[in-house]
Amino acid sequence: TTDRIHKSYPINASFSIKNAGVIYEFENQGSQIQGRGNSTWEFDKKPYKIKFDNAVNLLGIGEDPKRDWVLLSEHGDQSLFRNYAAYNIANKLKIGYKSTLVEVYLNGKYNGVYLLTGKVEESRHDIDSENGGFLIELDDYYEGEEGVDYFDVGIEHYTVHSDLSRNQIE
Repeated sequence: TTDRIHKSYPINASFSIKNAGVIYEFENQGSQIQGRGNSTWEFDKKPYKIKFDNAVNLLGIGEDPKRDWVLLSEHGDQSLFRNYAAYNIANKLKIGYKSTLVEVYLNGKYNGVYLLTGKVEESRHDIDSENGGFLIELDDYYEGEEGVDYFDVGIEHYTVHSDLSRNQIE
């Protein structure tokens, strides 16, 4: 059941992906699943991270094969369009991953429609922080100096992840 999937540690998983009548089997490839997100983990429809032992290009949506993929639950976007559009526009600009909407079944039980995309990680060169790139994360667990390490827009807090020095930012 989905009760066995935790946010704090992964569990072994085997699964298949069905897209347009074609089934992609991943049962013989080592993989794990775990929960992800901060506030979104508290909702009934949970977001997940999938990690493969070897890099794969799920449904051909990545430029390169990846080991880490995410299933975003899109709880805050009932249209299922905002993140989908943002990811695919970013991909056209060569600054992010494509995404696709998928129906998710966990242990044979329908879990809903999710957004599948590659997991963006600064440490894995998805973000070129050495040449001025940075990652902005909506983050209720922000810390550091306002205007440098994080900033506010209305009541939302955003953390800036970058290898840039404070002098370069200011």
